[in-house]
Amino acid sequence: DINWNQPIIIPEGVDRIDYLDMLSQLYHAEIFVIESCSRTISSMEDVQAKLFLCTQLYGESCHAHAYKKYISKIGELLPINSKVNELFQSTLQWDGSVCASIIVVNILMEGEDLNQQNKRIQTLPCPVFKEMYSLITRDESRHTAFGHIYLSDKVPALASLEKGKIFNWIKSLWQGGENANEGRYSAESSKILRTSNEELGLRFNEQLKVLQNIGLIK
Repeated sequence: DINWNQPIIIPEGVDRIDYLDMLSQLYHAEIFVIESCSRTISSMEDVQAKLFLCTQLYGESCHAHAYKKYISKIGELLPINSKVNELFQSTLQWDGSVCASIIVVNILMEGEDLNQQNKRIQTLPCPVFKEMYSLITRDESRHTAFGHIYLSDKVPALASLEKGKIFNWIKSLWQGGENANEGRYSAESSKILRTSNEELGLRFNEQLKVLQNIGLIK
């Protein structure tokens, strides 16, 4: 459980609105994942996978609730970033293999969330934030593990053309994410909250190894 009675500490040098924006975008990302998982469940045939995604849906709703409660202690929920919203809506319009949607959510998003969460747990000072993120990280680890197991079984059987279509789509989404990352936060806040495009490029190279391991690319 999270001890909500602890003081809320905004990192030194970080503008309050920038901090709220970071938290609000995390909340909106959880809402997107809930929508994406709901659509995937209705599209897939594997019953065991459906059952796991139902548990993931519950976890994501708990994360969204925690983010919203934390935000309410600082200010108000801010609107979703317009560029991020375009990416989310584009992702929800995918009409190919459900494997693509699971790659985006359970490999790319959850994998990057884990990377960012571990960094923020170490660097951001708020005790409530650290407790909340530590609990969320445990869930994200399970979600990522499911993605690896499910995709390693399903992706190798996809046709080469379908694999290529998925990979090109994923690359375009990642590039869109890099574009959405540009210009976020004030100069001082950016030093603490923003992930540089150089680091995002390195992270995509790591994700390529994962895509190789599940059989999407060679």
